[in-house]
Amino acid sequence: MRIPRRALVGTVVLLVVCTATGSKLKSAPPPYVATVHVRTEAPGVAVNRRVLGNNLHWVDDADGLLEHEETTWEPRLLELARQMGPTVLRYPGGSQADTYHWRDGLGPAAARGTNEHFFTGQKQKVMLGTVEFLSLCRELGAEPLVTVNVASGTAAEAAAWVRAVNVTGMTAADGTRLGPVHFWEIGNEPYLAPDQQKKLHLSPEEFVTRANAWIRAMKQADPSIEVGIPLRSDRLGVVLATPFQGFASKVLAGVTEPFEFVALHNAYLPFLLDPKQRVSEDDLFRASMASGSVLEADLAATRALLKELQPDRSIRLAITEYNAQYTMGGDKDNYIVTLTGALVVADLLRVFAGTDDLLMANYWSLCGNGWYGAVSSRGDLRPAFHVLRAANEVLRGRMLPAEVAGPRFDAPAGGIVPATRDVPALVALATLEDNRLRLLLINRDLARPAEITLEGPSGPVAEVKFREFGGTILWAAKGRPAIPEWQDRAVQGQACPLRFRLEPHALGVLEMRLGGS
Repeated sequence: MRIPRRALVGTVVLLVVCTATGSKLKSAPPPYVATVHVRTEAPGVAVNRRVLGNNLHWVDDADGLLEHEETTWEPRLLELARQMGPTVLRYPGGSQADTYHWRDGLGPAAARGTNEHFFTGQKQKVMLGTVEFLSLCRELGAEPLVTVNVASGTAAEAAAWVRAVNVTGMTAADGTRLGPVHFWEIGNEPYLAPDQQKKLHLSPEEFVTRANAWIRAMKQADPSIEVGIPLRSDRLGVVLATPFQGFASKVLAGVTEPFEFVALHNAYLPFLLDPKQRVSEDDLFRASMASGSVLEADLAATRALLKELQPDRSIRLAITEYNAQYTMGGDKDNYIVTLTGALVVADLLRVFAGTDDLLMANYWSLCGNGWYGAVSSRGDLRPAFHVLRAANEVLRGRMLPAEVAGPRFDAPAGGIVPATRDVPALVALATLEDNRLRLLLINRDLARPAEITLEGPSGPVAEVKFREFGGTILWAAKGRPAIPEWQDRAVQGQACPLRFRLEPHALGVLEMRLGGS
């Protein structure tokens, strides 16, 4: 059932995602009242555009971004990647980094070597080699982040990669110099022990030994690089998060070579570890909307551990993989590509943008890769694609304080997210670029629209746009999930305070030009 929409009142551009749950509502509940106050006079801080990062595999023709067994780009997927505008690209995995040897991706396509697919064990020719990856970064205007192979590689191999890219130099097909690569990650997820590659399991003690050797060799090749160490807390939310309890403490106490950031994968949320866990869709939605609290708690715990065990270093946080996630190999795998999943991504981006010590955040992943890609390998757009593209539009200029006054709700436990009290129904993020004010708002209430008053900006508004991104289904039906649609909406008003309506379980993006015509 489609919930009727009323005209939105206000001089703002809102990008609204509006759907109904799978259950039928007898009548629409009354809206709640909220106020957003944006302090345009505040100095603010520069937007960290590195939170718009993404990931790309070397396997499966770069998740479909390359023509089959070629080193040329698939035109539609390349254009969609441009539209997303990733500011950082991470390569060659994920887990696929643990079986990757970079020299096999050099030279003419016909002469390329093969590497092992981490999950299937099958050999694949390396079509997305270092030159192709760096050429894509140049094409998209993205900074490269490279994950070196600690599990099955050598320190000498990693150092030679740094030297080849940053010192000797690599060139594109047109002769243009590629690189350098400033950010390097020491392994992917050594704190896990996946059944697919038991031969690659590392104890925390062995990882510490290797990390020191890898960092030393790589920084001898190029002392200017910044290096990241994968880290995992013992618990995330209500679950044990690593079979190696004490991993983070042992690694931070044992890695003595200098590193500049820690790489976290603490934002796959709300993640139902048990596919048989039974949670109603309404409760799962509310838990999803509270899942950012798990991320914020883990960031705080990581900072405390860094302060305790690395007190003399200034180490930043990086979230090199994140996405909505519900099951892995379960009946809710496709919930990633639902509207609810997209709202989780939007809320995580809001948290990332407001985290001062965050170096970068990389969505998993750009395309293909099952349900994870923002675009399918056939070029179908998933809801997260629209969120990432909209975030690219909003996250420009400088961040401004956006104070929200509105109701709160209690969210039940779901997945790894504990029961959470006082979850704000409405959250907002504001940026100012020259005289362009942009807001990202999320109505996290399941059923109630928000009647919002925008306060703060003074003087007349010269230009307002409003778009609405909506659909009819919050969760995936059997078969292909429903994809929300964009619509332009009329707005009213000439100056603040402005009033407008944001539908239930909705994402809004506001844009207006301040000043007279």
